[in-house]
Formats: sequence, structure tokens, C-alpha cells
Amino acid sequence: MDDTNKIIGELFFKTFNIRIRRIVMFESENQQKLIPALYFGLNEDENTEKHNQIIKEAVESFEGTLQWRFGRSYPSRINYEIVPKIVREKMDQYYEKTNEYVGYGNLLTEEEYKVTIEQAIADIPSLYTHLEKYFKEHIL
Repeated sequence: MDDTNKIIGELFFKTFNIRIRRIVMFESENQQKLIPALYFGLNEDENTEKHNQIIKEAVESFEGTLQWRFGRSYPSRINYEIVPKIVREKMDQYYEKTNEYVGYGNLLTEEEYKVTIEQAIADIPSLYTHLEKYFKEHIL
């Protein structure tokens, strides 16, 4: 069985003091349903700020087909997300204009949505390898 949909969630669970909201990044049975993303919360401890910075640097230094973003899932929420940067930027741009958040799928054309999902799924194994290496170098 291909574990691509949960390898990054499992890496975070092993590496950080977190509570995972959703360990899978996409649904294996229906890959076109949602843009792949990891949603989680860090349990507050003396390392939280440092770990946030390490995660941010690791995600933003990844060079894949897509650029990826780490940050709060919404400005008012306590959870974090790792998501393709383009979809979050479109979501934030829409929010600035309307003061409303809408799902990623409503902000991309059907073709953009499909291509973004395919590229994100293809990026996940390399993103995992990059994150694992980065975390080993910067946490231990």
C-alpha cells in the first residue's frame, strides 16, 4: 500500500510534540477531492517557538514542483497547515477583498485545481525526504 498520503503526518508525529488534526494529506480513494495539506497543532512547551521556526524554514526551503507554505491555517485559529503556497495565497487575496474565507476549490479553475492536486501529490515524497533531513540536521 502506498503511504504517500500520511508519511509527512507520521514524520511530524514522531519529531514534534504535536496534536495532529488530520494525519493524511489527501484521500487515497478520491485524490481529486481536496488540495493536499497537513493540518496540526503544536502542544505548547519550551521548544514550540524554535520548532515553529525550524518547520517554517524547512518547508520554505523545499524546491519541488510547487512552493509550499507553513503557517496558521487561518489567522484566528491555533492550528497550523502545510499547503501548496499558491492556494493559500489565492485564499488570502480573496479574504482581503471580501473579508470571507472560502475553500481552495472555489478559488481555482477546474484545471488549476486538478493540476495543483497532481503536482502536490507528486511533491509529497520529495517534501518528506527534505523535511526528514532538515529536521535531523536542525533538531538533534
